[in-house]
Amino acid sequence: MALYNLDNHKEAMDLLLNVIGTTSNDTGVQEDQEAIAYYSDKT
Repeated sequence: MALYNLDNHKEAMDLLLNVIGTTSNDTGVQEDQEAIAYYSDKT
């Protein structure tokens, strides 16, 4: 949130997607882990 509030939107979203993609135990997230990793640097 701090990065986003400092207008670092891209960095905030990259970090958020990377954390969710690598640490989530949710089966839906795990199934889409490749796509999340791919899109994390496309924001």
